[in-house]
Amino acid sequence: MRRGPTKRWAIVDAARTMFLREGFTRASMDAIAEAASVSKRTVYNHFPDKQALFLAVLADTVAPVLDEFLALLEWHLADVRPDDLRETLVRFGRDWVHTTVLFPDHAALLRLVIAEATHMPEVIDAWRTAGAGPSQDALAERLDALTAAGLLDIADSTVAARHLTALVCNPPQSRSFFGVLDLDDADVDDLVTEGVDAFLRIYQPRSAQ
Repeated sequence: MRRGPTKRWAIVDAARTMFLREGFTRASMDAIAEAASVSKRTVYNHFPDKQALFLAVLADTVAPVLDEFLALLEWHLADVRPDDLRETLVRFGRDWVHTTVLFPDHAALLRLVIAEATHMPEVIDAWRTAGAGPSQDALAERLDALTAAGLLDIADSTVAARHLTALVCNPPQSRSFFGVLDLDDADVDDLVTEGVDAFLRIYQPRSAQ
């Protein structure tokens, strides 16, 4: 591997550790350079300022979570049997929620993004561009496919994707304070099942209810 990409990866990795430990304001470029075992000048050769470095950390941290979410969509929702729709959505929702456990840095970074949004509102746009936007678009496409198959009755899949997220993913996130507190599997199952049932009451064809 060439030295440039290797150093860039080391800087981003060190910055992630420092940002999550110290917060954006307290994390210094000097400390990041030291943690990455590079000079401060090398850091600035790759990133013009701390904000640009933070946005790079955000994109790097979100990417594997997005990949995992897209894999979950393919695994659970690519081929759904009519008689298994509810249980399929519950299984999908359960695995979706557990990505918080699989990627603890992602949950911690989300908490930091929320904390910094007032002072650096562009991080919200960056977060949406890197992960939230593509994941919601992909979810909407799957919901369109389920509607075309007659399993759901959805007029606007973008809105329905937001509803599914709000009903299934958000309650466990809120209950755990975005990954700070551990949730029992039983608690996750209850929250996800309640969310799926609410979603189906809205979007399942009347003939199937």
